[in-house]
Amino acid sequence: MTLTTDPFLRHLHWITWALVLLIVVWHAPRWAERYVISRVAEPRPIAARGELAADEQTTIEISERTSPSVVFNSSRQRVRDLWTRKVFSVPRGNASGFVWDSIGHVLTNNHVIEGASEATVRLNDGRSYSAAGFTRVGL
Repeated sequence: MTLTTDPFLRHLHWITWALVLLIVVWHAPRWAERYVISRVAEPRPIAARGELAADEQTTIEISERTSPSVVFNSSRQRVRDLWTRKVFSVPRGNASGFVWDSIGHVLTNNHVIEGASEATVRLNDGRSYSAAGFTRVGL
């Protein structure tokens, strides 16, 4: 095997790859326009729907009846800055929940209140309340 001393021949593969890359970059906008951008989405025909099935209607009625009890919970946790020793509140978790009883107990996921020092419950009508206390029940 003979090694060439000609610098052009020694670097020919790098020059070839550079030219291929240049051609691809040069033509990429045209290829993108031809195969991606210029494709026109066709609207799907809309067919008239018949009456809802009994189970679908029941699901809608249950949802409409119970949706006022659904709430949005957000919790915050007090932390202390290690350098300044100042205490401040940071977001801890968010989730949905629902009002359990007429007293106002809210059932939500544990990860929302675990480690939280304060929580806010926002009702379906937009009113917000601060949670007075947290109780973990379950496993």
